[in-house]
Amino acid sequence: MVLDQNVIDRILRVRWLQNCGDPCAAPTIQCVRAPGGGSFSKAAGNAWENVKLEARGDVTSYLALHAKEAFNPYWNPLVRQVRGKVLPQVEPAIRRSTERLKLPACVNEEVKFDAINMAVVLSYRKIVGSPFYEDLLTVYSEGFLPCGWDGTYPNGRMVVL
Repeated sequence: MVLDQNVIDRILRVRWLQNCGDPCAAPTIQCVRAPGGGSFSKAAGNAWENVKLEARGDVTSYLALHAKEAFNPYWNPLVRQVRGKVLPQVEPAIRRSTERLKLPACVNEEVKFDAINMAVVLSYRKIVGSPFYEDLLTVYSEGFLPCGWDGTYPNGRMVVL
């Protein structure tokens, strides 16, 4: 199992948070726009993190049950590869964008965590798809910040800033 180079290339081309707060820009997937510049309360952040973890859990549980040989020995090494090779290339742009938008420091870390998960989860897409992580990468690629979920996962829509 190796990282999907097409996914890595997409992540490297992301325009990190460039359209956040722009009322004229709109994501191509159906989303809910965050009101008033977005909310970063601890409770809202925890709920959003739980949705992302549940979506990742959908993938990892499938892999653990149906593709152990592709999952067990490779997941953590793939994460380390992303941390060592991909994050150093995208982290400066993520940091500049979160600072420009005056977002809390925790947002910088959440976006980097999302980059890791998008790279690894979507590298397994030939075995198990993840519409959630495909949409997450699309939203980031279009310059928005996914920051919540409207509804009860998996039903509902992403909230974006």
